[in-house]
Amino acid sequence: MKEGMSSFDIAAMVKELQCLLGGRIDKAYQPDRDKLLLRIRVPEEGRKDLVIVVGKWLYLASQPQETPKTPSSFAMLLRKHLSNGKITKIEQHEFDRIVVFHIEKKESYQLICEIFGEGNVVLVQEGKIIQPLIPISWCDWEVRAKREYVFPPSRQDVRKFDLEDFWKILSASKKDIVRTLAMDVNLGGIYAEEVCLLSGIEKDKKAADLGSKEVGKTFEITKKLVESLDTSKGGHMIFKGDASKDIIPFELEGYKDKKSVTFDNLSMAIEKYLTIKKEEEPEDVEYEDIRGKYERQLAQQKKAVINQMKKAEKLKNTAELIYNNYANCEKVMEVLREGIKNKNMEELTSQLKETTSFKALDAEKNEVTMGLFDEEGNEIDLIINYKKSLEENAGIYYDKAKKAKEKLEGAKKSLKQTKNKLAGIETEKKMKIKSAKRQVKMFWFEKYRWFISSDGNIVIAGRDAKTNDKVVKKYLTDKDRYAHAEIHGAPSVVVKNRDGEISEQTLKEACEFAFCHSKAWNANIGSGTAYWVLPDQVSKTPPSGEFLPRGSFMVRGRKNSITYIELRLGIGVIEYEGAQKVMCAPISAMESQSKGYVIFEPGDMKKSTFIRKICEILDVEHEEVQRILPPGDVKVVGSVGIPENKI
Repeated sequence: MKEGMSSFDIAAMVKELQCLLGGRIDKAYQPDRDKLLLRIRVPEEGRKDLVIVVGKWLYLASQPQETPKTPSSFAMLLRKHLSNGKITKIEQHEFDRIVVFHIEKKESYQLICEIFGEGNVVLVQEGKIIQPLIPISWCDWEVRAKREYVFPPSRQDVRKFDLEDFWKILSASKKDIVRTLAMDVNLGGIYAEEVCLLSGIEKDKKAADLGSKEVGKTFEITKKLVESLDTSKGGHMIFKGDASKDIIPFELEGYKDKKSVTFDNLSMAIEKYLTIKKEEEPEDVEYEDIRGKYERQLAQQKKAVINQMKKAEKLKNTAELIYNNYANCEKVMEVLREGIKNKNMEELTSQLKETTSFKALDAEKNEVTMGLFDEEGNEIDLIINYKKSLEENAGIYYDKAKKAKEKLEGAKKSLKQTKNKLAGIETEKKMKIKSAKRQVKMFWFEKYRWFISSDGNIVIAGRDAKTNDKVVKKYLTDKDRYAHAEIHGAPSVVVKNRDGEISEQTLKEACEFAFCHSKAWNANIGSGTAYWVLPDQVSKTPPSGEFLPRGSFMVRGRKNSITYIELRLGIGVIEYEGAQKVMCAPISAMESQSKGYVIFEPGDMKKSTFIRKICEILDVEHEEVQRILPPGDVKVVGSVGIPENKI
């Protein structure tokens, strides 16, 4: 399957994106690590979502995209600089897989999308990088904030070729014609094969062996292929069997026998292709791709670190070599100075050859090469400028060694960052596996506060006034029971009937639950009272002349009170209908439903600290714990079925 856009795709997409000119950037989002979204307001057309899959894809979404609630730091940076900025120009750099968006506010910005290799998105102002999505540090190339942005070395721009340029490339090539067209002419594999097919030339024929007529015909077909970009309007998805294989901006002869689907534009084709691709690929393909990418990057960076380390050491040793061979070097320098003074170069060269260390002379650069041996007996070619003193020459090498060490530190930092990224995706993968094992299935009652009683009854409670109303109006039936605490700010609790009578134990647990999730927890009241009643005792109708606020109910008749309730709950993992769930409930319910749980009460431990601790102990997600706890800080007072060293 196709993994990213070609130069031809980029050229067609840039033409398609001209519809955004004059539009203003609304907001930027980063839905995940390798995906950016720009929401753009286009006059008379409304909002459009530009999707950037870093290093792979660029297209306009057909429908508004889902956006994360919290923007990433890079998305916030883009908003700060680009919000309400007007898009004045969109262009493809040369014929490379690079798209540049020119954006005007009080200042001029460029958003540069590199759609090749690892990919990147870089925000630039007046040639200076404000911030890249992915900071990069190699030995002699950096993409970092406050550095000048330099485009990667351009490949051939086939749109600017004439026949003479084309002939020179083919005649100088040592490869076959299809690889020459793909790599040296920058057509890419698919279009190189199309040219060979249409020109009737065998793909494996050497490019340099083509005659003038063959070169002329190949050039003509290549130019026509490129010109097809100007007339292309749609997008085509190509299938191999039942699986999607490719996306192209215009029809190709090489695909005429393949099943294809035509779309109104290239963006729609890419969007559909990515949807199908996700369905067709195994779940862990994306993980394997990302891991492979980081592993390859790690190998390259390790090699770069080793090479830079060797370079720094060699430069330092070279500087020291001058001092260790000072007399020998000075002798050569004296011969050079005298010879240059007399301007007798032949005699000078002859004299130098008599010295055991002389190797070569470059009078134009004022440099002499000497062969000197280090302490380990290795011969090193030392190049010194004879117009400068030996101390100055040594200083030059020391300075170079210092700069090499600085670059070495940058390379080491990049290596560490890549290791962290690799560790991050490994952790993410483990978390997904763990989550899948636990079968994270959502049940209807999880919208509310809930627990499963010791007898297996579902007990639910409102989280606020709105859900207090809902649990009663929607879920309280004639067979159920209603519970509430004798304190302001307590939730309405509904005990669902489970095939028969509701036991006294379950009703007691419901009352405990109501009291613990009331304002009594934050107040740390020693003990309190709650009650349960029949459904027909609960009414939304207040006495004459009175008003009931939202979430409140009138309870008429006798209340079945439970007194001396302690503020104490348990939290642990239970199994319900084949799924594992984190439950917070009265202790008696935890005893029946969970094999291991932590017991807690109001205290001085921050709720956030407690959540982290529980996530570690129970090996569960933060959100699962946060949404089931009572309001307020806590104190751990014990546990059941959990090793003491974990508490």
